[in-house]
Amino acid sequence: MDIEKFIPVDKSWFIRIAFLKFLAGKPLPPAPADANDDIKSFLYASSMVNQKNQRIDIGESGTAFRFLQFYAWKLNLGTQFIKGPMLTARNICSDKNIVNLTQEELLSIDNTSQWASAAALCGDTHRIQNPPYKLGLTYNAITVGENANAHRLDRK
Repeated sequence: MDIEKFIPVDKSWFIRIAFLKFLAGKPLPPAPADANDDIKSFLYASSMVNQKNQRIDIGESGTAFRFLQFYAWKLNLGTQFIKGPMLTARNICSDKNIVNLTQEELLSIDNTSQWASAAALCGDTHRIQNPPYKLGLTYNAITVGENANAHRLDRK
């Protein structure tokens, strides 16, 4: 019996691993059959983000938005993400200078660890002791990616 078909895709893990593949210039995995809109939005947006000055529909995924926005700010791509109505209603940082903050400082923005995760995924090698759960998940994804020869921005 193929038991994996009964296990739902963990979107947080999938997006982190897919983002590492994206950064490494490797082909992204196809969306699983049971993929939710956050995964589909991430895969769509990441396929376009490197084209300068793009307007990209990011949907409702805060994770996909923050990861790709941080990346676009870091590289000065001029990308404009079009957020879905629920994501638009949320108070989300729009200051591109946050790419210069530490992970500890990023944790205080938007009441989420997503900006700190984006920094770590994009190459910040600092590790916070006893990180929030999702930031710890990010660190684990990076370790898995490093073991699979993935590359990040600003690799040291």
